[in-house]
Amino acid sequence: MTIAGLEPGRAQRGQLITHEDSIEDIEIQKLNGEFTEEKIYTSTEVEKLRTDLEIKTKQFENERRTWAQEKEKVLRYQRHLQMNYVQMFRRTRVLEQEIESLTIELELDKTGVKKKLDLSQTIEL
Repeated sequence: MTIAGLEPGRAQRGQLITHEDSIEDIEIQKLNGEFTEEKIYTSTEVEKLRTDLEIKTKQFENERRTWAQEKEKVLRYQRHLQMNYVQMFRRTRVLEQEIESLTIELELDKTGVKKKLDLSQTIEL
């Protein structure tokens, strides 16, 4: 026994265990039946806990807002990519049709059947 009748690393029954206390001390207290889960908080501790809760709540809401903004950016980018993909798909389809048309025309030219090329057609891109 040392100061105030306590062994080193021991806390009095009913005291709030602080963060500085080691896990071993808590385990020893539990084994000896000295540690109780019931804690009596002072008004300053309650106020500190409320303040901490408010801070954590605000941080959580800020994170939620940031996440929602980033999500919206990603969705806009995906819509933009999809729109570009659709445009490229349409252009490719038009070009493939033009190639097919020109291939048929070339085949007809080889067989001796001459077909007049209509240059008034435009290709939509």
